[in-house]
Amino acid sequence: MTSTIFRPLESRPDSYKALYQQGEALRDRRRYDEALVYYDKAIACNPEDFWSWYRRGTVLEELEQYAEAVESYQIAVELDEKAYWAWYSLGCISLDELAEYENAIAYFGKAIEIQPDDYWSHYRQGEAWRRWGNPEQAIACFDRALKLRPGDYWASYRRGDAFRQGGELEKALWSYEQAVQAKPRDYWALYQCAKMFKHLGNFSAAINSYEQAVKVRPDEDAAWYELAICYGMVDDLRGTVRALDEAIYLYPSKYQELARTEIIFNRFNDERDFQRLFDYWDDVSYEKNGKVDETVDLELTEVSPPSELLADSDLEVATESESVEEDVVTESADSVPNVPDIQAELSLETEIEVPTPVGAEKDGKLDVLTVSQSSESVRDSVESDVEEE
Repeated sequence: MTSTIFRPLESRPDSYKALYQQGEALRDRRRYDEALVYYDKAIACNPEDFWSWYRRGTVLEELEQYAEAVESYQIAVELDEKAYWAWYSLGCISLDELAEYENAIAYFGKAIEIQPDDYWSHYRQGEAWRRWGNPEQAIACFDRALKLRPGDYWASYRRGDAFRQGGELEKALWSYEQAVQAKPRDYWALYQCAKMFKHLGNFSAAINSYEQAVKVRPDEDAAWYELAICYGMVDDLRGTVRALDEAIYLYPSKYQELARTEIIFNRFNDERDFQRLFDYWDDVSYEKNGKVDETVDLELTEVSPPSELLADSDLEVATESESVEEDVVTESADSVPNVPDIQAELSLETEIEVPTPVGAEKDGKLDVLTVSQSSESVRDSVESDVEEE
């Protein structure tokens, strides 16, 4: 195989075309370091060639040498000002890798001048405005993107982020609901809708959205805890205990202590089932940490899980949550647009997810975390997203 790759070079060692083709062959085989050497040699033979500079930028991007890639792309656009993909690549590196948002806005603007109907340049320019702290400009970009691709999930979702960043919660909710329409089983869109309903004081609607979200991703401890808070706000003891039980199961070291200090749950302090929830998890924690006093018969094996406690309870608390569908699906990954061979492979940013807690089966074998107890409340405030994963 090696002899086949190097045959063009061996035939004419001073040929620009042979050097460039050798770089292409190595790049196709993902041998980026070697490809870079031959693109540099091709440029030495013909420093005015756009393609060598552009391809040099793509392999530098693959090698995560982003500053050098930007320099190569900049020379490429000097040689060809109408090179859409070079401008777009400059924008993507500035946005996603260098956090140079002002530059990203300008680069995507150049790409839009060349292809004004390209959805992705409008969308990514909106993201650059949003991350730079200008939600109004971001919303305008997302609106233009949605005119080109009506009902698109990503533009709708990020427009919701921009509205939320600007404090316009009702508009944020409306935009997140558009994202849910595009992807009815998307966890993050459902979760953000629930947060907006909660902040707007519509706890029954928030409960419905949280319930749908945890059906899609039942291992999200923060969503379960927020659901417990919303159930508490509507005085639903059963819903509170069920959701809080799930949150503690997923992240016991955090939510056992946090729930004890949550003021919303004070209304249930005298309720037998609420107290049994903490008794159960306290017993499990002591057992797992080896803190049981062997001289005292605690009869841990006779402690019933909270779900059984509720089943035996003679309390009848009406729930105000709306019913949700029962079938659970997983969230599908979103991919970036397929581009011609002249484009470097690009990746679309995804939302940062809540760190997955450590847990085990709910059969008395719960692996209790030994990290320090968190005193922070997980009740979300209206703030900008943390960037990024």
